[in-house]
Amino acid sequence: MRLLLAALFLAVLTPALARADCTDPVRPEGSILYNADFKTVQFCDGSAWWSMKGIQEILPSCAAGDGIVMSSAGSWACAPGEPP
Repeated sequence: MRLLLAALFLAVLTPALARADCTDPVRPEGSILYNADFKTVQFCDGSAWWSMKGIQEILPSCAAGDGIVMSSAGSWACAPGEPP
């Protein structure tokens, strides 16, 4: 009986583990879903939904047969001879 009372006492005093969830819709942190209304994939960070839609950039117009690469500066450039 004492063991049961001790366990109950500890259960009441021990705080529950914090768990963050997103709302609308309710999902746990790390959840990923497709939002058809906004046509984007979203992920839950534990408190809010975030879009995974990237920034849309205008790509350069390259000659036929040339590829497009990202430079070390982070901009797009034509790459002659690289496959598209």
